[in-house]
Amino acid sequence: MYGELPGYFVGEAMGQWWQSTEDKDGNIQQRLAGDAPAYYIVDKQTLKGAFYAIENDFLGGERLENPLALEDGCYTTCLDPGELSDQLEKALRSDRLSEQLRKHLTKVQADITENDNNYILYAKLKQR
Repeated sequence: MYGELPGYFVGEAMGQWWQSTEDKDGNIQQRLAGDAPAYYIVDKQTLKGAFYAIENDFLGGERLENPLALEDGCYTTCLDPGELSDQLEKALRSDRLSEQLRKHLTKVQADITENDNNYILYAKLKQR
């Protein structure tokens, strides 16, 4: 995955690689990193980068993985009905939801059937 946001490049690093860091005494330490995808963002002007995570406010702060696209300040992904239902179930166990949101998510989950088509999630990104 690779994309652009206003002022930033974003992408996904997959696989395993050697990650080097320095401890407080200046000694280089290396470790094998990877397996899970790591998402990165790079400022177009300074070319400084960092890893980032996307959280869904409507699922109790659940981290979102595998974006299909990050464009125009929006996040897009595709979930099969079972996967969406599992994410909703996990969110409903969270104590971070308001009662109004909990009621809404319960209704959404009740309306999902295993024979549904995949669901496209399209959300506007916001910064913290």
